[in-house]
Amino acid sequence: MKNIFSFFLFFLVIILGCKKDTAPPIIPVEPTHLTDLGTIAFKRNGTNLTMKGNLYLLPGETFEFISIYRKILQTPSLEEQFSLSRIPYSTGKYKLYNFPTSNFGEGKPRSLLSWTIELDQPVAHLRSTDLYPDDFIEVIEIDTIAKTVEGRFQLHLNNVKNFDLSEFNLPDSVYITEGAFYLKTE
Repeated sequence: MKNIFSFFLFFLVIILGCKKDTAPPIIPVEPTHLTDLGTIAFKRNGTNLTMKGNLYLLPGETFEFISIYRKILQTPSLEEQFSLSRIPYSTGKYKLYNFPTSNFGEGKPRSLLSWTIELDQPVAHLRSTDLYPDDFIEVIEIDTIAKTVEGRFQLHLNNVKNFDLSEFNLPDSVYITEGAFYLKTE
């Protein structure tokens, strides 16, 4: 009987002595993004701007994104369009090039800031150039299932055509820093 009692006592000590492995519950971490879905955010000459944007896939494994918003001046209404185009549809950091007026430089990333008035009459535009070696666009993530593209950019835009921008009080150059985009493909 003593052996049975010793056996049960030994068995009880073993069972009570074992600790159950209790790992903390796994809490899914929500991914953080540079900006909200559907937006382009940046500092323009030091001023924060956030705007809605559209992303379009283009032939040749490239994409572009465009944002348009309307500014109301005294008269008339002025529409501004900001675009980055010919961005390779793969992750990586890319240099920005001159925005061409012809097919020169086709397939190379570039940027344009343009203004139009009433019924899409062109006023002027600023273009990216090769003058700033630190200008870039970086594609950080492409999600082919969610159809989203995320990245960041920094660039200078200049009045290379010497448009007279004084009538509309528009700048001759713009420096964009801390640019970020998180867009769904159209």
